[in-house]
Amino acid sequence: MFTSTPYPQEGGGGAGIGIRQSTPRGVGRQSYAFPPQQVFEDTRSMLTSDRRSMFEQEPELSVFENTTQNRSHRRLTLSAFDGDDLIGAMEALHHAFGFTIQRMTDRADIFQIVQEWMEDLELAMQHRKNSETDLSDANVRKLHNLLQKEHETWNLIYYMFYERLNEGDSMADVPFTDSIVDRFRINEEPYMESIFKGDPSLKEMNNIMKWLEINFKKNGAPDLNEKDFIWENTLESIRRDKLLEKPTSKSMVTHVDPDAPTREGKQLHPLDDEENTKVLRGAYYYVRTGDPENAISYLFKSGEKIKASALTGYRHTCVYKIDPETGENVPLGTNIGERMGNPESEPITEYAPNSRRQARPNPDYEIIGNPTRDLWKNITWKICESKKMSKYDRAVMGALCGHREAMLDVCHTWEDKLWAFLRASSDTILETRLRNASVPNVRKDLPDAYWSQALSISECIDKVDAITTPEPPNSCERLMLTIQKSVMVDKMEDFITLLQEAMPEMLEVYDHPLLNGHLVRFLSHLLLFLSIVELPYKQELIDICIEKYVTVLVDIHRFQEIPFYVQKLSENRQIPNVVRHVRSNRIMSREEIELFLQAAHNNDLDILGIGIAVVEKMRDEQDDFVVDNLNWISCCYNIVADSHTVMYEYLKYTIWIARKYLTLGKVEKVQKLIGQLSPENVGEVTQVSPLLLNTLIREYACYRVYLEAEDSFNLWKTALSQRPYIDKIELPRNATMADKTVFEKKKKEQELIEMKWKQAVKFHLDNAIVKFLNILNFPSGWLRDCYDPTDEDETIHVGAVRRIVLRKVIHVLLRLVRDKNDNRTMRDFVYVLCDDHRNILCELSPSEIGNIFKIVEEFTRNKVDDVMFLPK
Repeated sequence: MFTSTPYPQEGGGGAGIGIRQSTPRGVGRQSYAFPPQQVFEDTRSMLTSDRRSMFEQEPELSVFENTTQNRSHRRLTLSAFDGDDLIGAMEALHHAFGFTIQRMTDRADIFQIVQEWMEDLELAMQHRKNSETDLSDANVRKLHNLLQKEHETWNLIYYMFYERLNEGDSMADVPFTDSIVDRFRINEEPYMESIFKGDPSLKEMNNIMKWLEINFKKNGAPDLNEKDFIWENTLESIRRDKLLEKPTSKSMVTHVDPDAPTREGKQLHPLDDEENTKVLRGAYYYVRTGDPENAISYLFKSGEKIKASALTGYRHTCVYKIDPETGENVPLGTNIGERMGNPESEPITEYAPNSRRQARPNPDYEIIGNPTRDLWKNITWKICESKKMSKYDRAVMGALCGHREAMLDVCHTWEDKLWAFLRASSDTILETRLRNASVPNVRKDLPDAYWSQALSISECIDKVDAITTPEPPNSCERLMLTIQKSVMVDKMEDFITLLQEAMPEMLEVYDHPLLNGHLVRFLSHLLLFLSIVELPYKQELIDICIEKYVTVLVDIHRFQEIPFYVQKLSENRQIPNVVRHVRSNRIMSREEIELFLQAAHNNDLDILGIGIAVVEKMRDEQDDFVVDNLNWISCCYNIVADSHTVMYEYLKYTIWIARKYLTLGKVEKVQKLIGQLSPENVGEVTQVSPLLLNTLIREYACYRVYLEAEDSFNLWKTALSQRPYIDKIELPRNATMADKTVFEKKKKEQELIEMKWKQAVKFHLDNAIVKFLNILNFPSGWLRDCYDPTDEDETIHVGAVRRIVLRKVIHVLLRLVRDKNDNRTMRDFVYVLCDDHRNILCELSPSEIGNIFKIVEEFTRNKVDDVMFLPK
């Protein structure tokens, strides 16, 4: 069983392990002496030829085996599943996460791992529910929301911690060193970049805003179709009223210039007002997603050219240009080619357009900066304060000039409000830093309310929490929000504290195991991430989450991933956690066990300790111990370096279980147990300790001798039951010579058949007697002195086995000797029985001894006249 090849090789020989025997006392019959090589005869030659060892068995493939064979240790890509196979994709997500993190070879790879996790989540969210999915629509929505929140959280972790853990030397602010008095040539763009690089807190604030903008974009865009002409319904209504000399509605404007609604304090035509709101919502969408240049372009293409031009004042550098088609002065990023609306493009140098009122003396005069930005910010601030314009008008302007209250008017969620606070705060902080570095130009003062908006990230979060209804306690939404806030302020202790306070409730938030399983997966990998990057975490929480997650993997038959996660547990919880999930009512195949133990070995787990613990559990829980459970130990043989210890443990448990079966009379079970071991394997045990030669190995030899005797006895009984049927034939009175010849021939054939049968019976009878006498002739007594006398339990168990087996052996042997009907054989039996060195009679009761010798006495009287053979 414990060979280097997966199946036993035929004809395995090799030197056996001998047990020195003493010369038996008594009559001195050496014909039944016990040869050492007979004890260690190969088991397969002892058992019947059609019995196959455990290595030769071909168990059916289980679900796990099919799964692992199909995977072949390759990553199970989520794209391989059909778009409607939601459940399959969700189960594959567990494998994808485990496969990815197990490939990590260095701490620096963790952010690449996080990126791959986000890709897996994106693929999983693309799958839909099919008609066969036993999952309600409400739970499907909850599942997609959970995965979406998880994806957003991993994205935030990547944004924030990648910068923090890979942060280089911060660059100092770059002041305006050029002695330039012409404020038209002051370009603030390079100084902004320098400020961001030199201020980690401002950079983190910007990263959080980018993250919020990306998440908002995933919610979907409103109607963004442009219109070349606006307010046509209002214009048509005014024209119709003038034509009919009808007074215009008091609530509708009388002019269609862009300032008319504000100047007159009236509204547009309802259809135009609805269209105007749609355009402004589209512009706000672009601003909210971090793309103000596309907002300007969208307004320009939708006919709101004045509003588009008005928004360009937020820029820190000059980006005006003459449109080659119309000749108009338009903001860059409206309709002039590939570069429009690209906020990520490098700052560019543009030329100032020719004034329509007066030509410049130097038409090539180069304007680099935005000299009117301070004036523009003052005006837009006042517009936002006045509240005369619509809330989306003010929200778009407020986002670009830093007016927080104007943005908050259109914010409904916690994320929207946080974005507004961060947008205003970062704008204020950046403006302060720019003004501190700016010497050459004269800056316009801004209202005090503007400067009071400068807050830190934690202060922004506190302000938003104060004006937002909190999520329900012990909910997934609250958990995710706590994690995100902890990441933003770099205080993972808050998340750890929440998890400690409500861990059991958090792991059972949903009413469906599929959703709870993915929440546990996320929390487990998040805690592993914290431990890898050496951020605050609690090993106790990792233990709780991982143990729960291992249960999830067991339920979906992802056994191959379990060892990696078990290895992350505290050392004293690793083996019990594996054993807890091995069920006594399901016997795993040898291939399953080998795959699992190999994976456990690859993850530095004590696989021999696991195997021993599993066998112990099975021995305690199973009334009828299944021999195949010992595979948990035997499969360690070719994996661990110390194979001798494996062999020792396997032999020890084989002997222990054999004792139980022998006391119950289940010889077939013992034959299967002992049949797994070859003499070469048993010989390795002596390398653990030579003392085992007189304990475990001696007990093993005793059992092999007994099993040989049982086999020979069964062969005799089989031969005895196979007596050939002989037809009774008679020779007719008037038989001819030919009839007599045929009769004699048939009679001789029948006599030959019966003679061969009697010879076979006699052969098997003699062989069985020899085998059973070998038990009684065993050196120093069968099953004596092969256990630790200080171990009381072992002494009791071995003594019980010896007593039960010897009683059976004596009665069987007595039957065999009587059937042989040979006085000499009976005399040999009695001499062995009465040998003081073997103490065989001590295992029998007085009544049993009396019955045995009554039979012997009767047998002797019948064989020899006037002779009575009785012991003293």
